Amino acid sequence: MNNQTIKKIIKPWVILVTFTIILAAVIFNFTAVLNKVWYWIMLFKPLYYGIAIAYVLNLPMKKIQQFIIAHTKENSFIHKRSRGIAVILTLVFAFIICALIVSVIIPKLIESFGMLFNNFSVYLQHTVTYVNEVLEYFHIDYDASKSQIVQYLNTLRWDDILKNSAKWLGVGASSVINTSVNFIGSFGTWFTAFMISLYLLNSKEEYIIQLKKVIVAIFRDRPAQYIFRIGKKANAIFAGFIGGQLVEAVILGVLCYIGMLIFRFPFPELISAIVALTSLVPMFGAMFGMAFGCLLIFAINPIQSIWFIVYFQILQQFEGNVIYPRVVGGSVGISGIYVLLSLIIFGGLFGLIGMLVAVPLTALLYSMTSEFVHEQLKKKRAYVDETDYYILPEEATETK
Repeated sequence: MNNQTIKKIIKPWVILVTFTIILAAVIFNFTAVLNKVWYWIMLFKPLYYGIAIAYVLNLPMKKIQQFIIAHTKENSFIHKRSRGIAVILTLVFAFIICALIVSVIIPKLIESFGMLFNNFSVYLQHTVTYVNEVLEYFHIDYDASKSQIVQYLNTLRWDDILKNSAKWLGVGASSVINTSVNFIGSFGTWFTAFMISLYLLNSKEEYIIQLKKVIVAIFRDRPAQYIFRIGKKANAIFAGFIGGQLVEAVILGVLCYIGMLIFRFPFPELISAIVALTSLVPMFGAMFGMAFGCLLIFAINPIQSIWFIVYFQILQQFEGNVIYPRVVGGSVGISGIYVLLSLIIFGGLFGLIGMLVAVPLTALLYSMTSEFVHEQLKKKRAYVDETDYYILPEEATETK
């Protein structure tokens, strides 16, 4: 037996033993290994944030660049530098939105919260009175003011709570130092992520080509082509859904605000902002905003809270049948049951972020699974209906 034959016999066993030792070491030190992996993953946090920022900013940037290219001559100065101009205009647009939020919306939100805290006892008394009237109407012998929750809330002094909260936040030099360090660290992370996003936006084609080269170098032809096809499909689904969902949330928030001003509902800024934020979560996100607004309005005027529900339902129907199909369109293409399950599962696993990406991610998984299933059925020449499945003759496969 020559050396070459011995190597062929020993090599698989060496690989198997090495793999077994590594697997056993990982299993017996699973927590330590997981913490170490998570540590290395978190080192690239600015990169993840930068990719997310660039992906969102890329949506308006593409539209702006296409507009510039379509309305300028091919050899002109603006045409040649359309990417840089589009990036700058996108940043200006984002800065205007942030400035609008900081200068207009946030002060109104603070004002609404201040009014809510300052008049909390009055709102609570109104609520108790209306609840007692409803109970009396249905001949139910119960006094809501004697409820333990109501009595506890009545004992609270919200002014003192706010003052004590401010004192608590300011107590201790260590707390101030820790807060400052955390702020500086977060600012550094987000600033680095922002700079990364600018590089990605300015030279996204170059980085995409580099990534494709790495994939082709590592994988064979068919797996590489499959990865490219998945990436293209994922980009189409996520871009369509995220862009449409953001626009749809802004439109819904603006329409809600205008309607609340027309019908003189209280807290229009606060409720509209909550509705816009919660509507980013598909299906029942906006309903949480409606419930929040209804509770706030009910504390002031229960009749108005009923009219608010009616108004919001009309607005929801208009948004669901007119705005949503035009803005979001068919970028998702999955039924309601899958949407609901995806929100429950991904929301439970990853919280709010999971709920935001649940629908497009489920749409991608659904598309990949559907493609795999249809390929297998085609290979088996199988046809499935409601009652049974059939193996078709080879010549009938194409017709089915």
